[in-house]
Amino acid sequence: MRKEEKYIEQQRYRKWDVLGLLAFFLIYSVIRFVDGILTENSFLISISLLSFTISSVILIYLLSIRLILKIDDQKISFRYHPLHLKKYKIKWNEVEDYQIVHTPISAEYSGWAVRYARGDGERMFSVSGRRGIWLRLKDGRRFFIGSKHLSELREALELYGIRES
Repeated sequence: MRKEEKYIEQQRYRKWDVLGLLAFFLIYSVIRFVDGILTENSFLISISLLSFTISSVILIYLLSIRLILKIDDQKISFRYHPLHLKKYKIKWNEVEDYQIVHTPISAEYSGWAVRYARGDGERMFSVSGRRGIWLRLKDGRRFFIGSKHLSELREALELYGIRES
């Protein structure tokens, strides 16, 4: 990576166990719907349609999740689609310190992708579990931004002369 280039990483939600379970619910709902039609059971038809609709909405939402992270020598910017309408931009001169965080694989299953802590100004955006960059800003806010490629992230930060605390 040359210094003029930006570090860009795009992540998508791809926890196949969760997506597979939702796909199973969709298929099962269709089977129950057909069974309800064949047996003329209106309650079964209603429940299977409700189950299909809820599972479809959740599956579509999870498949639409994207975290786009861009880093250059001036700032770090990120957008968590579909929740953010615009990019967050944090200039490096606003950052008090940061750390590259790598936790064990088991820790990645102890939470979901977005977390807001209202009282202490902490925000977490991750599609890749609990690996990424932890930023503490001079105004007290804290951000965790997930990354799947920690070594490339560290290399880009070093290239821009941004040192870890």
